[in-house]
Amino acid sequence: FGWNGAAIVDLGGPEYAYREEVGKKISDEKKIDFYVPIDQIWEVPLQDLTSRVDKKHPPLVWLQYRSILQYQKETGEFPSSDKKDDFCKIVQNWINKEAPEYKDLDYFQEAALQELAVLATAEVSPVCAVLGGILGNEVIKGISGKGEPANNGLIFSGMDGKCRNLKLKPKNGN
Repeated sequence: FGWNGAAIVDLGGPEYAYREEVGKKISDEKKIDFYVPIDQIWEVPLQDLTSRVDKKHPPLVWLQYRSILQYQKETGEFPSSDKKDDFCKIVQNWINKEAPEYKDLDYFQEAALQELAVLATAEVSPVCAVLGGILGNEVIKGISGKGEPANNGLIFSGMDGKCRNLKLKPKNGN
């Protein structure tokens, strides 16, 4: 969506194991440390996606992704420039219910949401290519079992070129 991208990676279950590379040697199999099935990822509260990098709120790209998906869930279509007012209303209502402590972030203000509605279905080829390449690498890790694959979300910001792995899990670990 626009300059950003997001992907959900499903490793198939908590029994997934991989081998870590240590220099030129490969370690014994290791189980992933935590696994949330793809059908439960959307139930992870936004408040649980803070980290040492994003101390006060989840990453902006993740908030944008979730906003677009929430609009699509409620309306059956993706936001667009002609539906930007409707998009603002739906997302602001959603964030007021889901995580009211984030409602005053600049991102959830009308101008920022309208801009996202306009860009939501834009496909910037370099962003698609970079995220596709990263996902291809994760597929190779998943199939070969060599190296720890992303577990379970990836976000990419085309504005700064950063890609991050998000472990989408409840803070209480359940």
